[in-house]
Amino acid sequence: LWNFIFMAMLFSANHGCTVACLGLATSRFGVSIGAWQSSVLFFTYTASAILGATYVVKAMGGRDALILGMGLYCAYVGCFWVATIHASIETPA
Repeated sequence: LWNFIFMAMLFSANHGCTVACLGLATSRFGVSIGAWQSSVLFFTYTASAILGATYVVKAMGGRDALILGMGLYCAYVGCFWVATIHASIETPA
């Protein structure tokens, strides 16, 4: 039970950071880029769920597949951070 609660807390924090980046994208980069960022995220999320999730879980197991998915979510948040820093270097506030 404690492992499940711990995993749920980690997943909630991870998902919260991702959703926060979606909200910040429109205000930080403008409506057009924010919409593109959102559509690319959800397209890859849907495509990976339809095309690859079963294979990844079969090949890696449930726990390792969840860790991989959370790691990819972290990579998305990291890319948002890099884009924010790059945008602030290009156009200082």
